[in-house]
This record gives sequence, structure tokens and C-alpha cells, in this order.
Amino acid sequence: MGTSNSCICGRKRHAHTAVNIAQVEEWICGKDSNPGTSKSPREIERVTGISRSTVRCIAKHDLNLKIYPEREVQKLSDNERFDKTSSRLQMTQEVNDR
Repeated sequence: MGTSNSCICGRKRHAHTAVNIAQVEEWICGKDSNPGTSKSPREIERVTGISRSTVRCIAKHDLNLKIYPEREVQKLSDNERFDKTSSRLQMTQEVNDR
């Protein structure tokens, strides 16, 4: 089991080559100076030709990263944000007046 090119069961890991690890690292971590530019495993699969499961395994085992899906969050407009802030201030003033 001593080589880095075999998995725990002793089978050869053909997809976990240094070249593939470098490609996945470049697409996931290489653009840290520009947030939001990293790619998902599916996008990396399309660009590099490395299977999605291999991309996930490389990220998890070789790069010690956790892959999780992006989630859409609710975006508040400036008016809504102001309304929430002003209502919080009003509620705290009412509590303090009691």
C-alpha cells in the first residue's frame, strides 16, 4: 500500500494522477483572489473530462476540501432592509420604555 497512486484496498488509482489533482485544484482553489470564480464538480467535469465522482474524491481526499451545493438566498432591497432595521429599533425602544 505504500504508493500514493493506490487506494486503501490496493487498487491502482488511474484518475488520481498529479496532473488531474493539479487541474482540479486550479479550478476549485486557484482563483481564490476572485471570489465566486470556483467551479462546481459538474463544470469541472465538462471542462477537464475527469468524471464528477473523481473530481469529488480528489477534492475530498487529496485537497482536504468539502463540496457543498450553492444555495440561493433571499435578497432584500434597500427599502426592505431599511424597514427591517427601523422596525427593530422601534421594537427595542418600546421594550426599553416599559
